Amino acid sequence: MNAMIKPGLILLISWYCLFADQSVCWGQVHLRLYDLVYLADEAVTLSDLTQADGMLSFSEKSESICDISSPNSSRLISQEEIKRAVSFEICFDLSSPDFVQVVRGTAPVRSSDLLPAIQRRCDRLAGDSIRVIADLPDRDLLISNELPLSCSIIIGNLLSSGEQVITIEKCNKNGKIARRHITVNLTLTAQLAYPKTMIKRGAVIKVDDLIVKHVDLKTFPYSGLIYHADGIVGLAAARHLSPGSPLRWDQVKLPALIEKGSNIELIVDQDNFTIKTDVTALQDGTLGDEIWVRLQNSGKKLRAVVVNADRVCLR
Repeated sequence: MNAMIKPGLILLISWYCLFADQSVCWGQVHLRLYDLVYLADEAVTLSDLTQADGMLSFSEKSESICDISSPNSSRLISQEEIKRAVSFEICFDLSSPDFVQVVRGTAPVRSSDLLPAIQRRCDRLAGDSIRVIADLPDRDLLISNELPLSCSIIIGNLLSSGEQVITIEKCNKNGKIARRHITVNLTLTAQLAYPKTMIKRGAVIKVDDLIVKHVDLKTFPYSGLIYHADGIVGLAAARHLSPGSPLRWDQVKLPALIEKGSNIELIVDQDNFTIKTDVTALQDGTLGDEIWVRLQNSGKKLRAVVVNADRVCLR
């Protein structure tokens, strides 16, 4: 009987020690970083920067990230810096910002103080191709005058030029969460590729065929537009392209490996043998396309897949 109880007691004591030792992290924790944190103290801790989903247990020493000694100063803290500062494994929520801005000794907090964090969030959503300029029409809108204060910025995944409503989720020192909606003005611009002159259907696009213009996307439905002109050099026009409109991805395609009317070779692979015969392409086709071909010895039409510039095979 005692021999059976002993292992159970050991396990129970181990669990107690696990929870009693505050330097131990239990399980894997998902942390949602704030975008902006206002503190009255100089010490910046992990709990100041994050909201935790799941079980988290750590000591005050292990959660310390850094100090901000100068009052009325601001510092950006990256995810990598936070990971290096803590001694246990943390799984960060992918929706978290790349940087948390920490401001010490700023009160009252106004909407204009949020602008750099809003700009960073917009830049992340837009990526490298689109430039975003964010502005707040009401710069004196009071957010809070109580420190510490943590803010998360919530923006829809699709940015658009003009006025856009974003949500500020605030958490005060008592853990009370409140939401406030703010209107921001967004200007979205990008460098778009335009044809210099008419590009005929099927023509391979060269550098000299293109001109790049800096354009305000307010005048365009920017989904599908080509932002990097270098990416389409060497592709073929899927239709006639006029110089008055920016290029879209549905207007270009891979250049044809096989042209209509070409005499090519058809390969038929069976279990133990291979058949080769001459055919005529009845369509243009690029790598992987299935096109119609005609057998030269019988005139029969078949569907075959383009393998390279002079060969097709049966699927």
